[in-house]
Amino acid sequence: MEGVNEEKDLLQSVDELQSDLRGYAEVKLELLKADAAEKLAKGAGMLFTILLIGLLFVLVVLFGSLMAAFLIGGYVQNNAVGFGAVACFYALLFVFFFIFKRQFILTPVSNWVVALLYEEEDENGKN
Repeated sequence: MEGVNEEKDLLQSVDELQSDLRGYAEVKLELLKADAAEKLAKGAGMLFTILLIGLLFVLVVLFGSLMAAFLIGGYVQNNAVGFGAVACFYALLFVFFFIFKRQFILTPVSNWVVALLYEEEDENGKN
C-alpha cells in the first residue's frame, strides 16, 4: 500500500508543479505583453514628438531660406542670384552629409534607438 500512496503523492506533486508552471508561463506572457505595449506606446510618443519637432524645424528652415534668398537678392539686385546662392548652400550641405552620413547620421541614430529600447532595463537593474 505504501507504494501506491507514494505514487499518488508523486502524481499529485507533478500535477501541482505542472499547474504552477502553467501559472508562471501565463504571468510571464502577460508581463511580456505589458512590456511590449509600454515600449510601443513610448515609441509612438517619441515618433509623434520627433515628427512635430521636425515639422517645426522644416518651417523655420523654409522661411529662413526664403528670407536669406530675398536678402541676398536685394543686395545684388537680382532675386534669381539670391535663390541660386541658397540652393548652392543646400547642395553643399547635401554633399557634406552624403559623404559623412555614417559619422553624423547612421551611427548616432542607431545608438540612440538602441539606448531608447534598453533604457528601461538599465533603470530596473536588469541585464
